[in-house]
Amino acid sequence: MLLELYFIANEYNIPNRMIQICLSCLELHF
Repeated sequence: MLLELYFIANEYNIPNRMIQICLSCLELHF
């Protein structure tokens, strides 16, 4: 799951900060 997010972020050049925000949201949901 985490690796997929990083690969997607690399493909679309999404900043790491966005990934951290997404991960924190996922942690809140789960």
